[in-house]
Amino acid sequence: MSNTQTKVKDARVVQRPRKTSRKKMVKWKITNKSHASSNAEETAHALGYSMGLQIVDPLEWATKLEAGFPYSRFRELQHNIGLPASQIADAIQITPRTLTRRKGKGRLTPPESDRLLRLARIYEATVELFEGDSGAAVQWLCAAKRALGGHTPLELVRTDIGTREVEQLIGRLEHGVFS
Repeated sequence: MSNTQTKVKDARVVQRPRKTSRKKMVKWKITNKSHASSNAEETAHALGYSMGLQIVDPLEWATKLEAGFPYSRFRELQHNIGLPASQIADAIQITPRTLTRRKGKGRLTPPESDRLLRLARIYEATVELFEGDSGAAVQWLCAAKRALGGHTPLELVRTDIGTREVEQLIGRLEHGVFS
């Protein structure tokens, strides 16, 4: 049983093989669907693993965002998603020249960090939707969706409202609502 990971779903325990590839690493949340999943600690725990962060306290997230993430968080997310840096930069509205400057400074600005965290949140939710298959998650993020007006989820992540639309679509798909 050392090579399995437990996931609680609808108060049932499901055994899943442990992912060994860093790219496909998923931290399963333990929740009980009969209770509202408003527990901020559970949500915050899963948030940020794709950038190499393990922050549980939402207030600590706010502090990290205000300071701006180190450039290494951008690289970590890019490595985990497997898309070119230019495509990630475009999704978080950073020009190639600005990205080069940020690399030299070693730190993103707070608004850029916030957009990077937004992209990480959508990527992690999509990986969870596809039950740990990051390849399928990236394909889904890069393909146009009729439910999103013909836009790709990656395009919509540029804005907060677009991100909310993508999150709502993911939620509908998780619950089996035709979209």
